[in-house]
Amino acid sequence: MNAARVLLLAPEAAPAELGTGLPRMFLPIQNRSLLEHNLDLIQRNGLAEVYLCLGNYRQPWVRQSAQASSPLPLHCLQNIADLAALLSDLAAETPILVLASDALTDYPLETLLAEHWAWGLPVSVAEGESSQIGVWAASAGILRPFAATAFARPHQLLSELLQARTIARTQHLAGSFTEIPTVEAYLQAHRERAVAHAPVGKGCLIAPSASLSPLARIGPGCRIGPGAVIAGASCLAAGCVVSADAYLHDAVLWEGAKVGVQAQLSDCVVAREAVIARAAQISAGAVVPELAYLPPGACLTGSLGQPQAEVPV
Repeated sequence: MNAARVLLLAPEAAPAELGTGLPRMFLPIQNRSLLEHNLDLIQRNGLAEVYLCLGNYRQPWVRQSAQASSPLPLHCLQNIADLAALLSDLAAETPILVLASDALTDYPLETLLAEHWAWGLPVSVAEGESSQIGVWAASAGILRPFAATAFARPHQLLSELLQARTIARTQHLAGSFTEIPTVEAYLQAHRERAVAHAPVGKGCLIAPSASLSPLARIGPGCRIGPGAVIAGASCLAAGCVVSADAYLHDAVLWEGAKVGVQAQLSDCVVAREAVIARAAQISAGAVVPELAYLPPGACLTGSLGQPQAEVPV
């Protein structure tokens, strides 16, 4: 394990089981030149733990490194060719351990891999190859093996895996992420960082009769309907829609979230593209996952998912 470089996909955590004491690297990879530069750093630093963060927005936080005194900046890889090249170069020298979150896509990683095999995509398996990739799943900081198999062409496996479902949905996440275990802690961290942003972003359409708290933050391109109330330290990411007479208090809405007429949200987190229908109610501490639909008049009091640790505005 100590000799393996570590490739961390969509990290939930940097698990304690990998605490080898070796230097750790967190690679900001935005283009080919940066990739080559970081690869050179890897080679010159010897056997380090290398975390390549692909910015899965369902689970975008990692634990702070034991050597770090501040949150770690993470960036996402946007070019599948760069990923394939990096894997090819690294696998030629030393094994790579891959940590993959169960939430890479809308369904479990195991199902995704099974579908790739069913589609006949180029995934060839050979025993005894030196280029070994172990695929693990990381959940709540606990590692469990998914596949510790030697792949003759490991970059093809991950290229196809990511190209089909993940790369098309990733984006550059230029921020610092830390582990935030509860909705309450997340909302508090959100309030502390949101004050640095302008109260209203560009391109917003806000009805004259809508009411906005001076503590609220409205991202670019949002639409606020007549009579809507955005109270407290509510925060809306880009492209959110709040319909007429809706009421939000200390709520966090991620990109593209939609709130229906007369809906009421308080001290909650609504993830990307979720839809809260007419007159639905969400109470304190609840989390609505991305793409979810809360039907008209429904009342949500418990958590449907996990909060994200990114400030989305």
